[in-house]
Amino acid sequence: MILNEVYFGKDSIKTLQDQFTKLRKKIKMKPVTSNTNLDPEVLKFNRIAETTFGFKSFALYIQPSHLPNAYAWPVDTYYTEDEKKRIFNSITADANGFKYKKVFPGVSFIMAINSGLIDDDFYTDEELIAVMLHEVGHSFFDAVTNKDSKYTSARRLNLLIAKINEMIMSKIKSNEKVSTYSVSQELSKFSSAIISIRKNLHDLMPQFFSESMKDNMRRSRYDYTNEKFADTFAAMFGYAEELHRCLMKMTNKLYGEYYGVQQFPPFIEYTEAYLLYFNDFLCYVLNAQDEHPGDLARIKTSVDYLKREIAKEGLDPKIKKELISELNKLNKLIDDYINFPKDQDSMRIIRIYYTLLYKNFGGDRREQDTDNDALFSAIDDRYEELNN
Repeated sequence: MILNEVYFGKDSIKTLQDQFTKLRKKIKMKPVTSNTNLDPEVLKFNRIAETTFGFKSFALYIQPSHLPNAYAWPVDTYYTEDEKKRIFNSITADANGFKYKKVFPGVSFIMAINSGLIDDDFYTDEELIAVMLHEVGHSFFDAVTNKDSKYTSARRLNLLIAKINEMIMSKIKSNEKVSTYSVSQELSKFSSAIISIRKNLHDLMPQFFSESMKDNMRRSRYDYTNEKFADTFAAMFGYAEELHRCLMKMTNKLYGEYYGVQQFPPFIEYTEAYLLYFNDFLCYVLNAQDEHPGDLARIKTSVDYLKREIAKEGLDPKIKKELISELNKLNKLIDDYINFPKDQDSMRIIRIYYTLLYKNFGGDRREQDTDNDALFSAIDDRYEELNN
């Protein structure tokens, strides 16, 4: 089967990249004031982002903070289920990427980036755009992988069941009587959620789900998969290496500034690393891990994505060459991470710990019970559907 190439390359967002370079040059190293985010170059960038991704409105917010960070507000926070479905079904796709049609109520997107990133030449313009693409990717996650809200509804059903279980356990612990009446009273508090779930899940049956994708989207892995999709979104535009290089730079810089290069005997280093490794196991069992995959797991996801794209039949030789080049850069990032010079390393113990996770689990224990290929298949299927 010949699949369409879900790789758009840097040229598809060149206008956006060029405008960011202009605005960064203008505001770099200047005090952030109330007028910074109203600068004509910033506003022009916002309008280009709206055109590129189909947002009703896009606002880049330069935040006065020296910390290297960027984040976005969730796109679906204020939408009803019906409005969300209308938006999800308004998405289009072509050779330049996924894009929303401007239907009511539209998709509004707020992107914050700290001045610490803007001002620091340690980070390139391309790396910062890669981080922005990751954040923009979050706004497309459900529209691409979950357009009928099947997985979201299943997740909400799990949350509702957990809430009822929590109420019952609380009553048992306090020696209160648990009756069908008390359960129905508790359920009444969630009537709107139940109506929404019933509306979306009236025909929710196992055959509606890819088994592997269902694993990716279950409650404990939904946000983890969302992060991997956002990384893949940046990779679709040819920014995988820039994204992961930037994330590693942020981590290295923070450890360097706070701890500096510290030399310990190998026995101490590996003892500390294995303590972190054991703690990670406990967090995995208790489902208490941060939603972001480990650094090497994130790179491996992009490696898997590029390998899948390269293997597609009928691939333009020029695109294939570009993808192979990207893949080689990512493999080098992994090698450089694992073999970082010890005498320059401010995060030596953390590096040993993450290397252990990479060698045993592909970078994160959660890779055992999620499936990158299922995620990429969902992206391919949605792209094929929209193109047809």
